[in-house]
Amino acid sequence: MTTISDSELIHMIAAGGRDAEIGFRELIKRYRTKIKSRLKSFGILAEELDDIFQDACIKLMAAASSYENGSVNAWFTKIAKNTAIDHLRKTPRTGDVFVSNHFDSLKEMPSGAIIGISTISRQHMVAQTFPTLTIEPLSGDIASRLSKLDEGFYDAIIVGDEELRRAGEASRIERNKILTDQTAHVSGESDDIEKTPDSADIEDRYSENEVERCMRDALFAFKVAEPARCQALELQKDGYSIDEISSVIQRSIAATKEFLSQSKKKLKPFIQHCFELLKNGE
Repeated sequence: MTTISDSELIHMIAAGGRDAEIGFRELIKRYRTKIKSRLKSFGILAEELDDIFQDACIKLMAAASSYENGSVNAWFTKIAKNTAIDHLRKTPRTGDVFVSNHFDSLKEMPSGAIIGISTISRQHMVAQTFPTLTIEPLSGDIASRLSKLDEGFYDAIIVGDEELRRAGEASRIERNKILTDQTAHVSGESDDIEKTPDSADIEDRYSENEVERCMRDALFAFKVAEPARCQALELQKDGYSIDEISSVIQRSIAATKEFLSQSKKKLKPFIQHCFELLKNGE
């Protein structure tokens, strides 16, 4: 099986029968670790990984007949990302907590300070509000994230309050600042957490609920209106090279660069009003 290419495995799956089972097992063997890692980067919790990965695999099998010989890595990742997004949309969000051993809030962090954030949407939102901070990807389970913070790899991190509770680190919630008040609506535990003037100030400036909802709706509208352009921009955001993107969208390198440039211009009118919300919150 090792001599069979990834593309050939997809065609085996699409063909059905015994070959489909063989091809599927080999493809999963090759991509299990990589796709699970990508799912974690999209915001899927460790305890949810197996279920979401299984859902992504089912979708891959269903879509195998539509595969058109591009990069299997990019194609499978795209399926996994859409699966993660579907899951996150259906799952109520809990509050996000700013955790630091040195600072009380995002606004107190000096220029160049390093903050670890796991999800792409949260990285984008913080970058827009606090452009002088250095934002680094945050990976691993909650224990390893906190360990990296305590060991000095980050000056601060942003994690979910529910993750902290499950890990027995609820005291970190009370010592630090919740960035949103959604916990009150989801868990009913708001009385256990005292909101300080600093945390209220973050919420006012950040306008997290309203702005993030605006961005989510705007990006969804863009995806409906310009699905091909949205796909290309998402791949670029996820770190794929121009070569890989060109393979997925089946354009030349030069055409892909131009397509990405034009796609960014097309996206701007969809999200411009969301940035105005951020300015109004300052």
